[in-house]
Order: sequence, then C-alpha cells, then structure tokens
Amino acid sequence: MAGASGTSDAYVAKSRGASGALDGHVDIVALNVPAGDYVISAKTRLLNGHTAGQPVECLLSTGDFSTGNIIVAGDLTIPLQDTVSFAAASTVTLRCFGVYGALYAADWVLTAIRVGVLH
Repeated sequence: MAGASGTSDAYVAKSRGASGALDGHVDIVALNVPAGDYVISAKTRLLNGHTAGQPVECLLSTGDFSTGNIIVAGDLTIPLQDTVSFAAASTVTLRCFGVYGALYAADWVLTAIRVGVLH
C-alpha cells in the first residue's frame, strides 16, 4: 500500500511573446527556487529570421541540452527535462544559441516542480 502523497510546489516562468535576437548564448529565462529536489521541464520555440538555415542549441543550467537545425524562415520547438537536488536556494536557467544570429525564442515555459525525494 502506498503512503500518503507529500506536498509539492511548482515554480513557473512563461511568455507568449518573442525575445530579441539571440546573439551568442543568451539566457531566455531564469527561475529562482529554494533548496530542495526538483523535476525541471522547459520548452521554447525558436524562430529563424536568417537568410539561411542554421544549427541551434538550447540547454538547462542543470545539465540537459538539445540541438537541432532550423530551415530558412522556419521554426523548431525544443523540449528539455532534468532532475536536480539543490542544497541551497538556486537559479535554473534556460539558454539558447543560434550560429548565424537572427534567431528568436518565443512561447517559452520553464517549470521546476519541487518533490519530496528523488529516487
């Protein structure tokens, strides 16, 4: 028989708008969380405004990353997920990079769900 479920807290940052042009590795969003164990998820849509296709990369400060290629005037959705234990209050960051510039992030969300224990 399972025990009673514990309480959890969800910390969320999101936007429906588009960012300014990503020139180099740019932090899309940062989320401050207290000490604890977390399941982290993030998603962003990257829009290519360059005259050529380009490789892109997004990463979480906790370690997960993903790469892809966007065609000319195309877009690509990048999902990320990770788990992490923080001994002290910390910041989780979603960062993205496009090789040729004229790359924009839109419709992003970063969620940190505090859980009782990571097994």
